[in-house]
Amino acid sequence: MASINEKETFEIINKIEQAELSKLTLELAKIPSPKRYEKEVGDYLYEWMRKEGFYCFKQQVAENRYNVIGILKGDSGSPKLIFNAHMDTRLWHPDDVWIMGDDIK
Repeated sequence: MASINEKETFEIINKIEQAELSKLTLELAKIPSPKRYEKEVGDYLYEWMRKEGFYCFKQQVAENRYNVIGILKGDSGSPKLIFNAHMDTRLWHPDDVWIMGDDIK
């Protein structure tokens, strides 16, 4: 398996468009997606990846629930990169405890 060095890592990081990433993150955060109700956020991700040139598809795991898989082809000899994340979120509850640094708030 190919690996990348520190210089290549920074070259990749420098290609990230921070404003676009922030916009995508904020848009995703606006979509309610509690467990078992991830369809809307999945549809959003699917459409975003499709518009960005990914080959993407939905993998059904239950009725109205699916994984979204996106593939963006690169150079055949280049190292591969995978992003993997949950689409569901936990709704905030007043009894939730937030930890910041060493303090419990």
